[in-house]
Amino acid sequence: MKKFLFPILAVVLALSLGTTGAFAAVSSTQDGDVCGPDISSYTTRVYIIDNSASKIDANPVIATAPTNVTLHMYESDTETRVFNEKQNVLVTGLAYDGSTYTGNVDSHLIHQEPTMGEPGIPTNPITDAMRGRGCISFATNIIGVITSDSLLDASDSVLGLSTTTYPAGQVNRGLEMGSDRRYQDIILVDGNTIRIDLQSAEVMDQIRVLTEPVDPDIAVEKTADSTSALEGGTITYTYTVTNTGNVPLSNVTVTDPDVDTGPTYGSGDTNTDGVLDLTETWVYTAEYTVPWFTAGPVENTGTANADYDSAPVGPVTDDESVDILHNPAVELTKVGPDPIGYFETVDALYTYTVENTGDCSLDVTLTDSMIAELGDPAGDANTNELLDPDEIWTYTVGEELICEGDTMTIFTNTAIVVGEDVLETQVWDMACWNVVVFQWQPRTIGYWGNWDNHYSQDEWDSIRLEAIENSPNIEALAAALTNGELWNDWYGEGTVHDFLLGPPPKLNGTAKAEFLMEKQFLAAWLNVKAYEDWVNDSFISGFTGSGDAAMDLNATVYLSGDAATLFGGEEVTVMDILTTIEDNKGTWYDSELSGNFKTAQEVLDRMNNAEDNNYEAFMDPDFDPDECSTCLLVGDWALVYNDTINHSMSITTQNPDGTFSGTGAYATPPPPYTWDVTGTVTDSTVSMTIDYDQQVGGEDYSVSLTGTMSDCDTMNGTATDSKANSYTWTATRT
Repeated sequence: MKKFLFPILAVVLALSLGTTGAFAAVSSTQDGDVCGPDISSYTTRVYIIDNSASKIDANPVIATAPTNVTLHMYESDTETRVFNEKQNVLVTGLAYDGSTYTGNVDSHLIHQEPTMGEPGIPTNPITDAMRGRGCISFATNIIGVITSDSLLDASDSVLGLSTTTYPAGQVNRGLEMGSDRRYQDIILVDGNTIRIDLQSAEVMDQIRVLTEPVDPDIAVEKTADSTSALEGGTITYTYTVTNTGNVPLSNVTVTDPDVDTGPTYGSGDTNTDGVLDLTETWVYTAEYTVPWFTAGPVENTGTANADYDSAPVGPVTDDESVDILHNPAVELTKVGPDPIGYFETVDALYTYTVENTGDCSLDVTLTDSMIAELGDPAGDANTNELLDPDEIWTYTVGEELICEGDTMTIFTNTAIVVGEDVLETQVWDMACWNVVVFQWQPRTIGYWGNWDNHYSQDEWDSIRLEAIENSPNIEALAAALTNGELWNDWYGEGTVHDFLLGPPPKLNGTAKAEFLMEKQFLAAWLNVKAYEDWVNDSFISGFTGSGDAAMDLNATVYLSGDAATLFGGEEVTVMDILTTIEDNKGTWYDSELSGNFKTAQEVLDRMNNAEDNNYEAFMDPDFDPDECSTCLLVGDWALVYNDTINHSMSITTQNPDGTFSGTGAYATPPPPYTWDVTGTVTDSTVSMTIDYDQQVGGEDYSVSLTGTMSDCDTMNGTATDSKANSYTWTATRT
């Protein structure tokens, strides 16, 4: 047989590492119109590797049996079989086309078996050999084609598979072509496809095809939609899967045990065949909700797996780390009762509202200066016992206030909330509520008009006589009131009940305005005299009395507008108002709808009806019920002695009773000193003691400081140390 030989170089073949994976299935088609374009369009010429040098026979044998793929060529009685042989064989210096090839290959034997004549022993090699044209495609690109007899032994221990029985007895191994053809026109290679084009003058029994080793591989890249996230927020992960090998992959899976949903395939399978081709990139997504109270970073791993020819490929992994942001903040508000009048005890109901205004969950502690047990809050929607962002907790607590004395009392209590995040960073807030209790309660015209519903005749006589005798303004009424009979003609006929409760007599203008004012005036005097008898214990005829029907004559009344002008100021006493009316009413002339009588009547009405209007007449307009008189000192401060000696101070805890503690340092000059501080803040007064951790001059050292808060960010005062040195000091919040 004629062989097409090229310059022969020294050849050494060796086997490297065995297999890296199973062979891919070999596909075939018949006829040039089916298997590819016209021969002339093939751009990659075959490397006809032709060498007869000696081989190394001691290489190990692949255990996997070859694949038998049948290719029917033009003539129906001729078939070609393809055997997969060895994988990942290292060939060194294999000569071809004037050059050499060194590298790893997979080997495949293409065997043509004519069916005419005796099987395996053709009677006419020319007419019985394969003819026609067809294509055979391999899983990977073709490196070269061997046509030389010496390299086509079926038992070739390097490239052949010695444990497999190949069709034998072929006399026309290799390739023989007609005199008018070139080998490049008979066997053409394009990528992973070999095209064989035989005519009547060509013969091919066996050739060996060397392909790139099958190297299935997969890669996954995991990314997050952000480098940082918040507790309770959602992280979206993207998994990008690529085929980094040289063969398509099936059964691709992506897993991630640390996500809530997914990973779910999204896109990339362009031909929708369920196979990850070399040119495809598949994308998966998953979501993860960051749990509350997570320190971070959130770290998890995506894993990709696949199969190639039923053999596993992978797993491959990629990690992603997302930082968790923490900006803790908390806000506390407290609401209690409105100003109230006389009670021996008051069941005050307080409501505390704690809101997380930061972006991370908090472990919350709430304390109060007056109430030890605050109970459990409402509002923990997810019952995780953490105050989550935008979550609002509400505590509702009752407290009994014990009322003592006979003047106005302000019950002030202070609440402090501490929120601590997962990183143990603390945030603080303070809220206060001031309950004003007037230890006396004025009574109205209706109350005094129905005196017999409240007092005995003797008790009533004692209090009204006190009122009359001390009020020159109503001396003219003394006889009628004393006798309990008629009023004088100016007021018309009737009893004290009629005067206070009945409709006014038929009066107009100034007379009517004065009459209406006089009713309120009398009720005010009765309130005042009842208060005096109560606090002085000067009751007559067994009148016990109490602050339940009384008005402190020294209480301040807050006025504005015409009332302030009439009574000489915006802050006057009850006695000032009554005296002004007695001294000046004789000069007042006005209509029943406006003027001094009308103004005085309205002021007296506000005073007598204090119970119904939350003591509005007696409340300072500037009073703020939720104002804290004590500052929250928790935080960092710059402490300076004598304007030159600089210390740093950090107040780390504060209790509702005003006690606090912290630490500090004095860094320069060396050596550095550290110290602990304890103290108390009450209203605007602050006192603290600093105890140094190191001795100074061989002795324990401490400093006592007292001063005032000019505002909640600045305090100053004087100090004395344990060595009897005196200093001035200023602390400013940093």
